[in-house]
Amino acid sequence: MTELVPYLEYRYSITKDPNQRAIAGFSLGGLSAFDIAWHHADYFGKVGAFSGSFWWRKRDAKSRFYSENYDRIMHQQVREEDLNRGLNSGFRLA
Repeated sequence: MTELVPYLEYRYSITKDPNQRAIAGFSLGGLSAFDIAWHHADYFGKVGAFSGSFWWRKRDAKSRFYSENYDRIMHQQVREEDLNRGLNSGFRLA
C-alpha cells in the first residue's frame, strides 16, 4: 500500500476510485488478495479470490482442540468484523 500502489498510480494512468479498482489472486494468493481488500477497502472496491485458500487455519484440523468456527482465520474475521466498509456491497463468502 505504501510502495506498489503509489508506484502504479505514478507510472500508469489508473484511477484512484476504489470502486473502479480490483485485486485478485488464486489459491493462497486469492486469500491474500481478499485479506488486502478487506483491510484496504479505501484502495480496492472489488476482489477476486479464485479457488481461495479460505480453509487456512490457526490449528491443525485433527487437533482435539480444533474448532471450525474459531480456527478458520478468514471466516472468523468476516464474522466478527464490521461490514460497514466499501467492500461489503454484494459481499458473499461461499
